[in-house]
Amino acid sequence: MRLFSNWKSAFARFFTALTCMVFGVVLSTQVDAFKMLTDEFKSHSFLYKETYLMLVLWQNIFLYVSGLILGESSLVAAGFSYRV
Repeated sequence: MRLFSNWKSAFARFFTALTCMVFGVVLSTQVDAFKMLTDEFKSHSFLYKETYLMLVLWQNIFLYVSGLILGESSLVAAGFSYRV
């Protein structure tokens, strides 16, 4: 493998991870999982509760997936993994 030939795919994964991280941080400023435990939350409609639950879940998914992709991009950049 040529020198630095895998950096393009590593940077593509890195920017994907940054995008996921930004979405996760933006969602974390808008939703709070502990709000679902309040009495005020119980008075909302089912559609609101379901949408709020999905936003909280997507916030966690974005943050965990960004960590996974950051780890993968570092392995690709270091040459320990194949570029795909």
